[in-house]
Amino acid sequence: MGNQEAVPALIIVLNDKDRFVRRRAAKALTHLNNQSAVVPLMNALHDPERKVRYRSAEALGKIGDKQAVPPLLNTLNDPSRTVRRKVIIALGLIGSEEAVAPITWRLRDTSSQVRSAAEHVLKHQFNPSRPGMRKNRSRNKICPHCHKPVIPNTNYCPSCGASLS
Repeated sequence: MGNQEAVPALIIVLNDKDRFVRRRAAKALTHLNNQSAVVPLMNALHDPERKVRYRSAEALGKIGDKQAVPPLLNTLNDPSRTVRRKVIIALGLIGSEEAVAPITWRLRDTSSQVRSAAEHVLKHQFNPSRPGMRKNRSRNKICPHCHKPVIPNTNYCPSCGASLS
């Protein structure tokens, strides 16, 4: 079975009763970047397992479908700081203008990691002084170290902190 052929099976196991299976499915979908996984990943943002939620946010950011913006915005209130940080990064990768105010609000988050991610995304993705402030994106740049999407025009990966210079 090829990688893309695994997507339907991974979508099914996103609802498995075993949290470890759901976590692995969400992680695998992050690497496959398949449009058919968008709705199941949006639903997985409500999973009781924190790692499933943040992996789903990562995958949605990588896929970049704007229909994921409202569920991602709702997930900005997640009790897990890791989930909130991953959601902010995903919203930055998608680049929807409706995310600016909610991300700005996260500059007051109790977690320094969330505040840092919000500041980074606002500075590099939604900076009005930049020409062509983030309209549509065709492909995300991928970090060569952790293989996760990074925000264009930055010098470091927000996921692993590796220098991209």
